[in-house]
Amino acid sequence: MLPQAPEEAGYYVYGTPGGGAAHFSHPKLLSLILVVEREWQAIDSRKFGIGNISIANGLPFGHESHMKGLEVDVRPLRKDGKQIPINYTDSQYDRAATSQLRWSRNFGHNNRFTHCHFPFIDGGRQIAQC
Repeated sequence: MLPQAPEEAGYYVYGTPGGGAAHFSHPKLLSLILVVEREWQAIDSRKFGIGNISIANGLPFGHESHMKGLEVDVRPLRKDGKQIPINYTDSQYDRAATSQLRWSRNFGHNNRFTHCHFPFIDGGRQIAQC
């Protein structure tokens, strides 16, 4: 399970259901998230959002995917650093930083084990699956 609120982490958590219920992760994805957050912390002071991963035992919870702990929703970055939802049309949406996070060495297309969903990028279409 993804740690929910480590003080020094480079990420924050969100998602439904709350309380970490949807943050059960395969060890490969958990390792990936922790490596990316350390790399991200070295280049940017803002935290990125980690959303739904999966429910314990792969039970359905409103996603057609997210059953094996190998998929994660990643919230696009805001220029103001607030840890709240953002739409690509919002003036606070930071396209450059979101793209940099999306194509980081580990979240990027070279990772063949997990899927990282970046919703609301480029016209609301999900365009990143790594």
